[in-house]
Amino acid sequence: MADTDTKKSDLADALSTVKAQLDRKSAKSADVNDDIAEAQQELAKIAKEQKELDKIRDDEHSAFVEAKADLEKGLEGVHKALELLRDFYAEKDEGEASQAPAEESPVFFQRERQPTPPDVSHNKAGGAAGGIMEILEMAESDFASGLSKAQTEESDSQAEYDAATKENEVEQAALETEVKFKTKEFKALEKTISQLSSDRDSLTTEQAAVLEFDAKLRDRCVAEPESYAEIKRRRDAELTGLREALQILKTEAAFMQQPRLRGHAMKA
Repeated sequence: MADTDTKKSDLADALSTVKAQLDRKSAKSADVNDDIAEAQQELAKIAKEQKELDKIRDDEHSAFVEAKADLEKGLEGVHKALELLRDFYAEKDEGEASQAPAEESPVFFQRERQPTPPDVSHNKAGGAAGGIMEILEMAESDFASGLSKAQTEESDSQAEYDAATKENEVEQAALETEVKFKTKEFKALEKTISQLSSDRDSLTTEQAAVLEFDAKLRDRCVAEPESYAEIKRRRDAELTGLREALQILKTEAAFMQQPRLRGHAMKA
């Protein structure tokens, strides 16, 4: 029985240890699994944000390409118009200069008073033509300014997009690494939990067998203490038996004394 008690104690300690380890590993596994789920949610969020950024950048770039084409086309048209007008007025001024009377100015005097190149936009153009030139020059400046502004905005937008994308890539890489190692840890924990569960079941089965054997052994070797009612019943039965035996003895003694009394009577 002493060996059985030692075995029961050892099994109880081993089972308690395994259950404690199983509880710790199960709690850790649940925490790791929550971490994996949270990281995956963050990855999904980053992917969604990046998709939105890509769409915004594509829309902005498409708008820039269209605006740039329009601005360049307008700028090119204004350039051509200005060139045509300048050429026209330059040719006109040259023609007027060649038609001046020769006798009014000697050769030497003509060389001294040779006209300077015409200022097409302000001097020779004059009147309505000068107004057109000014309008075209203003339009040219507006187109050039608009193109420069659009290019600057496109460059800034691209830089912001590149920075945000890089940040997302870094965060995504960190989260993917975390998920990778957390998944590996989770699988290891699940394997350990499976082993501990098997150990717990084996110890539980063995403990049940030892307890059953111990109970049977105690039934054979150890008298079960009587209850008070059982003791009283047994004692009452013993007293009743004693009373009955005493009564029988008294009856037999009385019967044996009767012949003696008759003998004395006859002698008398």
